[in-house]
Amino acid sequence: MRSSHDGMSPHAADYLMVALLFGLVAIILCLTTGIAVLGQDADEIPLFEVVPAQERLSARMIVLVDTSSSMSPYWYTAINAARSIADQPTDEMELGVIAFNVRATRWPGIEDGTPRGWCRLPSALASDGPQGWRTWLFRQVPGGGTRLDLALEAAMTDRLDGVSLVVVTDGRCPTVEAGLQAGRAFREAEGLDPVIISVLLVAGLDPPENMRTLAREGRGGLYCTYDPGK
Repeated sequence: MRSSHDGMSPHAADYLMVALLFGLVAIILCLTTGIAVLGQDADEIPLFEVVPAQERLSARMIVLVDTSSSMSPYWYTAINAARSIADQPTDEMELGVIAFNVRATRWPGIEDGTPRGWCRLPSALASDGPQGWRTWLFRQVPGGGTRLDLALEAAMTDRLDGVSLVVVTDGRCPTVEAGLQAGRAFREAEGLDPVIISVLLVAGLDPPENMRTLAREGRGGLYCTYDPGK
Protein backbone atom coordinates (compact mmCIF):
# COMPACT_ATOMS: atom_id res chain seq x y z
CA MET A 1 0.00 0.00 0.00
CA ARG A 2 1.43 3.34 -1.03
CA SER A 3 1.87 5.88 1.76
CA SER A 4 0.32 9.31 1.26
CA HIS A 5 3.77 10.71 2.08
CA ASP A 6 5.66 8.77 -0.63
CA GLY A 7 7.35 11.13 -3.01
CA MET A 8 7.02 14.10 -0.66
CA SER A 9 9.97 16.44 -0.82
CA PRO A 10 12.03 16.93 2.36
CA HIS A 11 10.95 20.59 2.46
CA ALA A 12 7.28 19.66 2.17
CA ALA A 13 7.67 17.05 4.91
CA ASP A 14 9.32 19.63 7.16
CA TYR A 15 6.53 22.11 6.48
CA LEU A 16 3.86 19.58 7.46
CA MET A 17 5.74 18.67 10.63
CA VAL A 18 6.01 22.30 11.71
CA ALA A 19 2.38 23.02 10.85
CA LEU A 20 1.32 19.99 12.87
CA LEU A 21 3.27 20.90 15.97
CA PHE A 22 2.11 24.49 16.07
CA GLY A 23 -1.43 23.49 15.19
CA LEU A 24 -1.50 21.24 18.23
CA VAL A 25 -0.23 24.10 20.36
CA ALA A 26 -3.09 26.21 18.98
CA ILE A 27 -5.52 23.57 20.21
CA ILE A 28 -4.02 23.71 23.70
CA LEU A 29 -4.37 27.48 23.57
CA CYS A 30 -8.04 27.12 22.79
CA LEU A 31 -8.61 24.69 25.65
CA THR A 32 -6.51 26.32 28.34
CA THR A 33 -6.53 30.06 27.69
CA GLY A 34 -10.00 30.57 26.28
CA ILE A 35 -8.48 32.17 23.17
CA ALA A 36 -10.44 30.84 20.20
CA VAL A 37 -8.44 29.52 17.26
CA LEU A 38 -9.46 31.18 14.02
CA GLY A 39 -11.49 28.73 11.98
CA GLN A 40 -10.75 25.91 14.41
CA ASP A 41 -13.25 23.79 16.25
CA ALA A 42 -11.31 22.08 19.04
CA ASP A 43 -14.02 19.42 19.30
CA GLU A 44 -12.94 18.10 15.88
CA ILE A 45 -9.49 17.20 17.16
CA PRO A 46 -8.89 14.15 19.37
CA LEU A 47 -7.03 15.51 22.37
CA PHE A 48 -6.90 13.60 25.65
CA GLU A 49 -6.28 15.24 29.01
CA VAL A 50 -4.06 13.15 31.28
CA VAL A 51 -3.08 15.69 33.94
CA PRO A 52 -5.64 18.47 34.42
CA ALA A 53 -4.38 22.04 34.17
CA GLN A 54 -4.43 23.97 37.42
CA GLU A 55 -3.84 27.33 35.75
CA ARG A 56 -4.47 28.82 32.34
CA LEU A 57 -1.53 29.48 30.08
CA SER A 58 -0.55 33.10 29.72
CA ALA A 59 -0.49 35.05 26.46
CA ARG A 60 3.34 35.23 26.65
CA MET A 61 4.34 31.75 25.57
CA ILE A 62 7.49 29.87 24.63
CA VAL A 63 6.96 26.68 22.61
CA LEU A 64 9.64 24.03 23.19
CA VAL A 65 9.71 21.72 20.15
CA ASP A 66 11.40 18.33 20.42
CA THR A 67 13.46 17.81 17.24
CA SER A 68 15.29 14.67 18.38
CA SER A 69 15.52 11.60 16.17
CA SER A 70 12.84 9.73 18.12
CA MET A 71 10.23 12.27 17.01
CA SER A 72 10.46 11.30 13.34
CA PRO A 73 7.77 8.58 13.33
CA TYR A 74 5.24 10.85 15.02
CA TRP A 75 5.36 14.00 12.93
CA TYR A 76 2.20 12.99 11.04
CA THR A 77 0.27 11.56 13.98
CA ALA A 78 -2.40 14.24 13.89
CA ILE A 79 -1.79 15.87 10.52
CA ASN A 80 -5.48 16.73 10.14
CA ALA A 81 -5.09 18.95 13.18
CA ALA A 82 -2.46 21.11 11.53
CA ARG A 83 -3.12 24.79 12.09
CA SER A 84 -0.77 27.70 12.41
CA ILE A 85 -0.46 29.25 15.83
CA ALA A 86 -0.06 32.55 13.98
CA ASP A 87 -3.78 32.38 13.17
CA GLN A 88 -4.58 33.45 16.71
CA PRO A 89 -7.10 36.33 16.40
CA THR A 90 -5.44 38.48 19.05
CA ASP A 91 -2.76 41.14 19.10
CA GLU A 92 -1.99 40.58 22.76
CA MET A 93 -0.06 37.33 22.42
CA GLU A 94 3.74 37.08 22.38
CA LEU A 95 5.53 33.98 21.10
CA GLY A 96 8.98 32.49 21.54
CA VAL A 97 10.26 29.21 20.07
CA ILE A 98 13.01 26.83 21.21
CA ALA A 99 14.02 23.71 19.28
CA PHE A 100 15.80 21.06 21.30
CA ASN A 101 17.62 17.80 20.70
CA VAL A 102 21.19 17.48 22.04
CA ARG A 103 21.15 21.26 22.50
CA ALA A 104 18.55 23.98 22.87
CA THR A 105 18.39 26.64 20.16
CA ARG A 106 16.15 29.69 20.36
CA TRP A 107 14.55 31.48 17.44
CA PRO A 108 15.89 35.08 17.41
CA GLY A 109 12.42 36.58 17.15
CA ILE A 110 11.23 39.63 15.22
CA GLU A 111 12.08 43.28 15.83
CA ASP A 112 8.53 44.45 16.49
CA GLY A 113 8.96 46.11 19.85
CA THR A 114 9.15 42.82 21.77
CA PRO A 115 12.38 41.64 23.49
CA ARG A 116 14.88 39.57 21.53
CA GLY A 117 13.62 36.02 21.03
CA TRP A 118 9.97 37.09 20.90
CA CYS A 119 7.37 38.27 18.42
CA ARG A 120 3.90 39.71 18.72
CA LEU A 121 0.98 37.84 17.17
CA PRO A 122 -0.77 37.90 14.82
CA SER A 123 2.04 38.72 12.43
CA ALA A 124 2.56 37.35 8.94
CA LEU A 125 6.18 38.48 9.12
CA ALA A 126 6.73 36.55 12.34
CA SER A 127 5.46 33.30 10.84
CA ASP A 128 6.14 33.31 7.10
CA GLY A 129 8.75 36.01 6.55
CA PRO A 130 12.42 35.21 5.87
CA GLN A 131 13.18 35.64 9.58
CA GLY A 132 9.93 34.03 10.75
CA TRP A 133 9.66 31.09 13.14
CA ARG A 134 8.42 28.69 10.46
CA THR A 135 11.35 29.44 8.16
CA TRP A 136 13.73 29.15 11.10
CA LEU A 137 12.26 25.88 12.34
CA PHE A 138 12.46 24.36 8.85
CA ARG A 139 16.22 24.86 9.05
CA GLN A 140 16.60 22.89 12.27
CA VAL A 141 17.88 19.42 11.41
CA PRO A 142 16.04 16.71 13.40
CA GLY A 143 18.23 14.12 15.03
CA GLY A 144 20.25 13.24 18.08
CA GLY A 145 19.21 12.92 21.70
CA THR A 146 16.65 14.75 23.80
CA ARG A 147 17.93 17.38 26.24
CA LEU A 148 14.69 18.83 27.51
CA ASP A 149 16.60 20.01 30.58
CA LEU A 150 18.59 22.44 28.42
CA ALA A 151 15.43 23.74 26.75
CA LEU A 152 13.67 24.26 30.09
CA GLU A 153 16.63 26.15 31.54
CA ALA A 154 16.92 28.31 28.41
CA ALA A 155 13.22 29.19 28.54
CA MET A 156 12.99 29.72 32.30
CA THR A 157 15.98 32.06 32.40
CA ASP A 158 14.16 34.56 30.20
CA ARG A 159 13.97 37.74 32.28
CA LEU A 160 10.25 38.31 31.81
CA ASP A 161 7.24 37.76 34.04
CA GLY A 162 4.03 36.06 32.96
CA VAL A 163 5.71 33.33 30.88
CA SER A 164 4.12 29.99 29.96
CA LEU A 165 5.88 27.04 28.33
CA VAL A 166 4.37 24.40 26.04
CA VAL A 167 6.56 21.33 25.58
CA VAL A 168 5.77 19.42 22.35
CA THR A 169 7.45 16.01 22.51
CA ASP A 170 7.06 12.24 22.18
CA GLY A 171 7.81 11.95 25.91
CA ARG A 172 11.20 10.27 25.57
CA CYS A 173 12.95 12.89 27.70
CA PRO A 174 15.29 11.29 30.24
CA THR A 175 16.80 14.58 31.43
CA VAL A 176 14.34 17.05 32.93
CA GLU A 177 14.96 17.78 36.60
CA ALA A 178 18.33 19.56 36.40
CA GLY A 179 17.04 22.16 33.94
CA LEU A 180 13.86 22.62 35.91
CA GLN A 181 15.75 23.21 39.15
CA ALA A 182 18.19 25.62 37.50
CA GLY A 183 15.35 27.58 35.94
CA ARG A 184 13.42 27.80 39.18
CA ALA A 185 16.49 28.92 41.10
CA PHE A 186 17.16 31.65 38.55
CA ARG A 187 13.62 32.99 38.61
CA GLU A 188 13.51 32.98 42.40
CA ALA A 189 16.85 34.82 42.60
CA GLU A 190 15.67 37.40 40.06
CA GLY A 191 12.30 37.88 41.73
CA LEU A 192 10.42 36.64 38.65
CA ASP A 193 7.07 34.87 38.55
CA PRO A 194 7.14 31.05 38.30
CA VAL A 195 6.45 29.80 34.79
CA ILE A 196 3.43 27.68 33.88
CA ILE A 197 4.37 24.51 31.98
CA SER A 198 2.06 22.44 29.78
CA VAL A 199 3.08 19.20 28.04
CA LEU A 200 1.74 17.88 24.74
CA LEU A 201 2.63 14.28 23.82
CA VAL A 202 2.41 13.26 20.18
CA ALA A 203 3.49 9.60 20.41
CA GLY A 204 1.51 6.55 21.46
CA LEU A 205 3.31 6.04 24.74
CA ASP A 206 1.84 5.59 28.17
CA PRO A 207 2.74 9.11 29.39
CA PRO A 208 6.03 8.74 31.28
CA GLU A 209 5.99 9.61 34.96
CA ASN A 210 8.51 12.43 34.56
CA MET A 211 6.23 14.07 31.96
CA ARG A 212 3.26 13.74 34.31
CA THR A 213 5.30 15.26 37.12
CA LEU A 214 6.48 18.12 34.91
CA ALA A 215 2.90 18.93 33.89
CA ARG A 216 1.59 18.60 37.44
CA GLU A 217 4.29 20.74 39.03
CA GLY A 218 4.16 23.14 36.10
CA ARG A 219 0.38 23.50 36.65
CA GLY A 220 -0.34 23.63 32.91
CA GLY A 221 -1.56 20.06 32.41
CA LEU A 222 -0.59 17.17 30.15
CA TYR A 223 -2.38 16.34 26.90
CA CYS A 224 -2.04 13.55 24.34
CA THR A 225 -3.01 13.43 20.68
CA TYR A 226 -3.97 9.77 21.21
CA ASP A 227 -5.93 7.82 23.79
CA PRO A 228 -3.31 6.79 26.37
CA GLY A 229 -5.69 4.19 27.77
CA LYS A 230 -5.55 2.06 24.62
